[in-house]
Formats: sequence, structure tokens, C-alpha cells
Amino acid sequence: MADDIDKANDQAQLILDKQIQLARKQTNINPFENVSGVCYECDTPVPDGRRWCSIECRDVASRNA
Repeated sequence: MADDIDKANDQAQLILDKQIQLARKQTNINPFENVSGVCYECDTPVPDGRRWCSIECRDVASRNA
């Protein structure tokens, strides 16, 4: 017969398994995607989530980091 600790461990495992299952269903999030739509360095509009509008802006930003 299971004691209280075994029951608690079983419940914790069920919760963990469900959280993992839900996390796997979520879409992948790109933490580096630029959602602002402008260059991080000079505020020029940029297409499709790019962080910088040019190689020059990227290099300036990397030197300042």
C-alpha cells in the first residue's frame, strides 16, 4: 500500500509530465527575432524579423556590446 509520500510523488510526476507535454506543443519562440520591425542600431525599417538593416549596423552593434 502506498503511503502519503508515494502518493505525493505520483501526483508531482503527473503534473510534471503534463507540463512537459504542454511545453512541447507550444510553437518555437526565437528570442533573437526582432518584432519591432526596425533596425536595432539605426531605426531603419527591416523586413522579416531581422535585427539589423545592414552588415555595417550589425558590426557596429557587436562592437558596442
